[in-house]
Amino acid sequence: MHDLLQDIFDNAEYVLDKAESFSIRIKYLMLQRTKTESVRYGIDVLKQLGESLSETPSKISVMYQFLKTRMMLRKKEAEMLLYMTGMANKLVGLKIRILTTVCLIGLGGHQELCAISGLRIVQLTLQHGYSKWSAFGVAMYGILWIQIRGDVRMARRLGQLAIKLYERSQIKELMTAVFVIVYGLILPRSEDLVSVCVPQLKKAALVSRSLDEIYRGVHADNVVCQFTLNAGRPLDEVSEMMKTCCENARQYNLE
Repeated sequence: MHDLLQDIFDNAEYVLDKAESFSIRIKYLMLQRTKTESVRYGIDVLKQLGESLSETPSKISVMYQFLKTRMMLRKKEAEMLLYMTGMANKLVGLKIRILTTVCLIGLGGHQELCAISGLRIVQLTLQHGYSKWSAFGVAMYGILWIQIRGDVRMARRLGQLAIKLYERSQIKELMTAVFVIVYGLILPRSEDLVSVCVPQLKKAALVSRSLDEIYRGVHADNVVCQFTLNAGRPLDEVSEMMKTCCENARQYNLE
């Protein structure tokens, strides 16, 4: 293993050149409905980059990484992330990108792994500088403040920060993931569902479909339908949304 790591670091530029193929391979596996295999492949890639993750981390591990991240930010304002210089270490940037991809794939089925991946993104950002993918880690950190500490105010603050970081990066493939976490899980606790959250989630769903990432668009559509129902909107409006959502889900299943 040591020899493998040494070879990777000696040929860092080659590994960086392969970043796109890593991402494409993982997405391909996911589209083949092999989520577990996709996650394992991502973990293996990260291991080769010197980032060891367990496929089934414990809740204690999540708590440790949460507290570690909190300590790293203790003497700093979270908003400082907006003004950090760009990450110079391309290898660390690649780690963050793969961590993001693994987390996106694992959402819904690998809760602890996703939590640790998100926390590691924030930690690496604090250590090495801003990455275009940092927004997703901050969004994950925000939802963990609700799940672990029950602190909605801090989660809201981090959610708003994640949106600003996304606006700085403008990586379209991150939009739905960040928006579903922030507008689907964090801000609905304090914002009007229909006037604030639903329009942003609709926008994210459209972007996902424009990128042929139908599976993410379907996720956003589902949240929109749920929020619209909860807000007591007219049934014909809800029915039309549900029809669109089902058509998109059918398209995803066919592909």
